[in-house]
Amino acid sequence: MEKIEIRKIARYTKKADGTPYDGMRISIEDQTGRRLSYFDKYGKAKDWAEGMTIEVEVKKNGDYFNIEIPKRE
Repeated sequence: MEKIEIRKIARYTKKADGTPYDGMRISIEDQTGRRLSYFDKYGKAKDWAEGMTIEVEVKKNGDYFNIEIPKRE
């Protein structure tokens, strides 16, 4: 688990070719300047905003960082 502060956030509902996503792709820049991605299919990140601190799992996938939200028990 890692706490990250959201410095910048962008939400995308369509792919570059205009095809809609089956959810929302979210791109975040954190306090260290890393760019992280999350695919929000169920609206779990709908309230995320700049300045918020969130607790998530960060997974490195090649050159990219992806966010996973831990399941609540």
